[in-house]
Amino acid sequence: MNKSIPEDMTFEAALGELDAVLNALEKGDIPLEDALAHYQWGMDLAMLCQKKLDAVEEKIKVLQPDGSLQTIDEPEGDSHE
Repeated sequence: MNKSIPEDMTFEAALGELDAVLNALEKGDIPLEDALAHYQWGMDLAMLCQKKLDAVEEKIKVLQPDGSLQTIDEPEGDSHE
C-alpha cells in the first residue's frame, strides 16, 4: 500500500479512506508489513485532513470584542504581494 495522495482529494474522501484504514488495522488479521503500510497511509491521510482543517480555520468568521464579525482570509503578516 504505497500510495500517494491525489492533490484534489477532498477532506471527506480522505476521512473516508482513513476510516477504512482504521477498520483494517483494528481487525488485526493483516500481515505486519501490510499493517505498517496501512499505518503510514493513515498518517498521510490524517496529515492531509489536519492541513485542510487548518486552511478552513483560517477562513472562519471571528466575533470581535466590539460585536462585529471579521472573516479571516489569511494569517496576519502573510502577504502574497
